[in-house]
Order: sequence, then C-alpha cells, then structure tokens
Amino acid sequence: MPRKLTPILLLLVFVFGACRSTSAPRPITLNVAATKTGQEAAATLPPEPSATPLLPTRTPRPTVTPRTSQTPLPTATLSPVEPVTPEGFLGDLSAAGGLGIAALQVQNPGVPGPLFGPLPGMRLTAVQVLVRNYQADAFRVEARFFTLVDRFGNAFHPDLSALDPLFQTVILSPGEQCLVWLGYQIPELAEPSFLLADSLLTDIDGLVVSLLNPPEGHTPESEPLPAFAPGARWSLAANAAGLQLEALKFEDPSTPLPTYIHKPGHRLVAVQLDAANISQERLDLDLTRAFLVDESGYVYAAELLGRADQMDGRAMSANAERQGWISFTLPEEVKPSLFKYYPEADLEAEIRLGLKR
Repeated sequence: MPRKLTPILLLLVFVFGACRSTSAPRPITLNVAATKTGQEAAATLPPEPSATPLLPTRTPRPTVTPRTSQTPLPTATLSPVEPVTPEGFLGDLSAAGGLGIAALQVQNPGVPGPLFGPLPGMRLTAVQVLVRNYQADAFRVEARFFTLVDRFGNAFHPDLSALDPLFQTVILSPGEQCLVWLGYQIPELAEPSFLLADSLLTDIDGLVVSLLNPPEGHTPESEPLPAFAPGARWSLAANAAGLQLEALKFEDPSTPLPTYIHKPGHRLVAVQLDAANISQERLDLDLTRAFLVDESGYVYAAELLGRADQMDGRAMSANAERQGWISFTLPEEVKPSLFKYYPEADLEAEIRLGLKR
C-alpha cells in the first residue's frame, strides 16, 4: 500500500511546488503599494487655485465675486499697497474745473432699500453728496461717476439697487446744485477714505472728496455758488429745439397716486404742461430730462409715477400737441422756483418755465 502511494505523493509535491513558483511573481502586493503611494503623493500636492475660496479681506483688491458695486477702477491710479489719505474732511468742498463736490454724511452701515441684495462678508455704506455747477455748461450727475475708495486703495462702484428711493440722474445748469445719496457694498472691515469723481463729469481728471471724520471744531471748507437767478413769472411759454412748452397749472401739494410712497418730511407737487412740436420732425419727449428747481438752486428729478394723468413720454410727431402732468417730490420747507426741460440729449438746448405767482 505505501509503495503505491509514493508516486502519487511525489506527483502532488511537484504540482504544489510548480503552483507556488508561478504565483509568486504576481504583482499584487506591488500594485497595492503603488496605488497607496499615488494617493499619498496626491494628498501632498497643493490644491488648484480655484479650490480655495478667497475671503473678502483688507487686501489691495477685493476678492469677492465681481459685481457692479465692487468693480475695480479701470486705471491703476491708486496704490495697491500704500495707505491712501485724502486732504480735508467730511463736509469740505472739493472744487476744480467748474465743479464742486462735498460729501456731507456717511451712514455706516446704511439703510438698505427693498431691492438690496447683500453679499456675504459685505456691508452697505451710504454717502450723501452735494454737487454744484460753477461752469458755463450743463452736465449730468450720474451714480457711475462716483467711486468709493477705502484707505488701502480698494475701489468700489455704486450699487444702484442699494437705497430707497433709487438713484435718479440729475442735470445741473450753471449756478445749480443737487443732493444725492449713493450706496456701496464694501467688506465688513473696510474703512471708507474718499470718493473719486470721474472725469466724465467735467474735463478734470479725478476729483478727490474726503470721507474722513473732521476733528472737533473743524469748519468745513466751501465755495458759495453765484446768486441763483429766480424763475420767470407764471405762465410764460418757451420753446427750444422745435419743442414749445407752456405751464397751465401748478399743484402744491398735489394728490399722489395710491401707489406713491410718501417720504417723511417731503411733499408731492405737480405742474400741468402743454407740449407742442412746432418743428417738421419727430421729437423725443423724455421725462427723465424734466426737473424742478427751488429758490436756492437745488434741482429735483421728476417722479415717473407720482400723479394721475402723467404726461405721455413717447415721441411726438410733427405738429403734434399734448397735455399732461409731471410731478416732483420736494422737502417740506423748500419753495419751487421754476420747471426746466432739456429737449435734446446733448443738453445744448434748455426750456425754463417760471412757477412763481
């Protein structure tokens, strides 16, 4: 019996040895080790630049998602490293090239309007600005012309949806002025330093308006406007650039539409106009170029949804005529002086109608 099993045992030993010799070179252990090493190496690599979100810190440039209110200045006029300190203080008037600008108030944080959408890590700052026209030509006062700069040189453009009421463009003729509020989204730790008035306002290149708090006892620097010429007497028709306007009635106060939002300390007034196209061409009738001026030369933009029977703002065909109301929101204490309208977008022509009885 043992002799018969011996060849069989020898055969099994040979097969077992052959199997071990053929399975040993399999790189199973090597593959596992290689995979593990690759993972460890990947873990030591630096992350992709976009993998780590940048937080809004006091760095030379804001690192938040770009929006209209945080777009950097198009030219590198500010130092990205050195602190920027303007001359003067809050309330001081900066004047050049026939233009005068002063920041009167800074609300930090500002009171947001219903359309405002704050970004994470940001706050709303509101600035009240006085703008005066000392020069011989009319110009527009638009929000986009004013850039807020913090003390590290970071620049922020206005957020047009930030405040209530929304910003309205104002047109100033010589000897006139206006008060406007501008809203900016800036990082929580940013410190407003000054406003930079863009050269589109006049021929000057960057008028700096300080936002720094004045020391105790400081008297704001100012440059008075020339005496404002009061409006002509009532019911004087005038024409320019083919458009004739005549004031028919003036309501002070006026009855607002149900949708009109009353502003505390203010009232709604309205003027009824007769408009006639005395040219042989089609004329635009743009209510955003209609304004009321008070006795101190302050200019107020029209309320586009203030009173019923509002003037039709569509273009007028040749020889067409229409009537309608244009309304304005004024502070309670001011006295209206005149109505003015710019019939052309280039502001070359102007129609003025007196509102004084």
